[in-house]
Amino acid sequence: MEFFFDVYTEDKSINVILNHPKIALDNKKKVAGMFFTDLKNKKDIASLMGLLISGKSMKYLPDIIMSLKKLRDSNFSIARVKVRTATGLNAKQTEDMSNSLKKILGKEIIEFSETMDESVLGGAIFEVDGKMMNCSLKRKLNILAENFSKVK
Repeated sequence: MEFFFDVYTEDKSINVILNHPKIALDNKKKVAGMFFTDLKNKKDIASLMGLLISGKSMKYLPDIIMSLKKLRDSNFSIARVKVRTATGLNAKQTEDMSNSLKKILGKEIIEFSETMDESVLGGAIFEVDGKMMNCSLKRKLNILAENFSKVK
């Protein structure tokens, strides 16, 4: 379903077909159903898509996908972590961070999404469930400078 959502949001022609008032409902359902042929629960997904299409409720698809992802992650004890570093992480660093975050977050699986950001200087900035944890050298230097300015 995630794949369908990506195509639906990125490929405007699919979006137009599924929302076009002159295209028959059955044809819309067939187009949506083409994306789910390999899934074992394709009937359930096809039913959901049929309901969304027939009720002209495709605008709710992003919220539904997000809710399903959260349920899946909760059920399988998965934490999705966005990490920003200056140079990128090697395999050992990724493994060490994953093990530490498993303990801190109480999750069994940590899935990283990593981006490089030269402004980080050193360390890393983590984002989990919309919460940010700034462990960068830049932040630590800013705190140190702030503390020194208070001493004056």
